[in-house]
Amino acid sequence: MIDQRLLPGEEKYLMLRSCDEVAEAIKDMAVRGAPAIGVSAAMGLALGAQQSVGMSAADLEYDFDYLCEMMSKTRPTAVNLFWAIERMREAFKRAKNRTQDVEEIKRTLVNESLQILQDDLDANRSIGRFGAELIPDGATVLTHCNAGALATAGDYGTALGVIRGARDAGKRVAVIADETRPFLQGLRLTAWELAKDDIPVTVITDNMAGHVMKGGKVDAVVVGADRIAANGDAANKIGTYMVAVLAKRHRIPFYVAAPISTLDLSIPSGDHIPIEERDTREVTHVRDHQLGPDGVDVHNPAFDVTPNELITAIITDKGVAWPPYTDSLLCLMGMDDSWSGTTTEYDLKIDTQVEKFLELKHELTFFLITAAVGSIGYTLSFSIGKLSDIANHPGRIASLLAATLFGLAAVVFALFSLYEEINSYRLHLKYRYLRKTWEQVGPKDQKIWSQANRLSKVCEKISFVCLVLSVVLQATLFLLFLL
Repeated sequence: MIDQRLLPGEEKYLMLRSCDEVAEAIKDMAVRGAPAIGVSAAMGLALGAQQSVGMSAADLEYDFDYLCEMMSKTRPTAVNLFWAIERMREAFKRAKNRTQDVEEIKRTLVNESLQILQDDLDANRSIGRFGAELIPDGATVLTHCNAGALATAGDYGTALGVIRGARDAGKRVAVIADETRPFLQGLRLTAWELAKDDIPVTVITDNMAGHVMKGGKVDAVVVGADRIAANGDAANKIGTYMVAVLAKRHRIPFYVAAPISTLDLSIPSGDHIPIEERDTREVTHVRDHQLGPDGVDVHNPAFDVTPNELITAIITDKGVAWPPYTDSLLCLMGMDDSWSGTTTEYDLKIDTQVEKFLELKHELTFFLITAAVGSIGYTLSFSIGKLSDIANHPGRIASLLAATLFGLAAVVFALFSLYEEINSYRLHLKYRYLRKTWEQVGPKDQKIWSQANRLSKVCEKISFVCLVLSVVLQATLFLLFLL
């Protein structure tokens, strides 16, 4: 693998001969980028298993478990690392259940690592295709850190894959690359990659991003991610959160590009993402040249977490996720090829959850409509015998009309909420049963699905508020008659 620490000054390829050396290369950032870390870890584990001297499947398993534990301690934030380790563990278990032949198990692990490599190459191309649709012709895209070929299996990349996808689609695109302190991935790696591809690139220091955005020089921001939580919070290289805040301030779309393997639906939010703290020397030195004074305190977190509300969309190899991410990311994960076949336990679980949710939704809608109709009926029946009294009292007239109108609004919004929920469920079924043609669905349908979910929830809340206001106004009307 190429030693990314030396770029762009020197293109040196490392020959790693053991799992220990691969783990050290990951830890020291000779290789970096969440997808690249995952692929490298898988190959390192396959290499370590090949070198095991265990004579039985049990001996090999003991050695393999040790290698997995060692590899898991290299970079704690990148979820692709743990995804790749778990996938290699599963491959080992399947092979061991099938045979006790040590050499056959070793071959299985090598084949699995090569498949992980190929899967990442395919995923990057898919991310590029989906993301290209979101980049307008003639756009200038700002990116942070390096999420290109160097950060993946070595082809398209994730964030830079979107840019390459737009270029390959015939669009004119230019890039502004943050230098990305303290390791300078943007300056050293992103600029190097794009220059090799003849894609126009301009490097700026990290603290210039706001200035160029304010000047109207940025049309979109695309970054990668090392881990994405279930709610869409995304961990990426330190400084990404700052860029997202600036993009929001200047109404510039902020996209996160990452493969499905970067999703971690086991954690509800970014608050649960571990943030790696790296050597202070990365801040105080540039290679061997010291910049800071001796003994000064240094804080050097490698990543920060961008809250989901700052993210316009998340571009994956299975499609584009739009807010609310708790729904759209779950749907995308359900399209993952790792759940293959027509009907799986995962599919049934998702279908059961959706059915239960719809039952509760229907019950809530029925309650809102019944309560609202009852509210209107009570208001009118109470007022029929007192029309003469009401007509002579402006406050009573206003209360009667308002109570009736809010009751009607509660009914209308409850019905509209149910209508949007049915639309959402229809699209869920489409995704569920057309899983093999997911890439043909496209971002447009996915955006409609997310909007239907969001509108349904908003209408439900409005309906409830209208119902409460109707009841309050009825009470007001009643009190006015007592006075």
